[in-house]
Amino acid sequence: MESNNLVDIPNYDNYKLDLDLEQVYNSKKNKYLKNTLNNVGYLRVRLYNKCKGTTFGIHQLVYICNNPTEDIIGYDIDHIDMVKTNNKIENLRKATRSESKTNNKTRIDNKLGLKNIIKSESGYRFQLVKNGIKYNKRFKTLEETIEYRNIKVKEICGEFANLG
Repeated sequence: MESNNLVDIPNYDNYKLDLDLEQVYNSKKNKYLKNTLNNVGYLRVRLYNKCKGTTFGIHQLVYICNNPTEDIIGYDIDHIDMVKTNNKIENLRKATRSESKTNNKTRIDNKLGLKNIIKSESGYRFQLVKNGIKYNKRFKTLEETIEYRNIKVKEICGEFANLG
């Protein structure tokens, strides 16, 4: 059942990743493993090495198999388009935790529906935390706050800037 699109998963001899299907193939059992969706929306799979099981995100395996010499310890694998099930290599990038967090959607409990903007008694406040540094600035109008936020987030977060 093996195909040309199967690549070895480092440190897991009996497993290969099918780059087209984004599924793991178990060569010992001659079958594909089923991906499961976790409670936060990532596709996951459990692999065993010497009777010890480890759960991986499919996005992590896709990135590792496409970049086998790159060290990702201490990094997240970020979905550029923020779609957690879009695990095409073109949509994945290595990111620090702080970079990955800046590429999140607006929180569901955000009352304004505007990322990095908070309504205060005297107006509005821009707020962003990046690499442990807090950025805050107050404004009287929402328009001023949005304009400042749009410029500042792009300046601070670069390619990971996400205003949505």
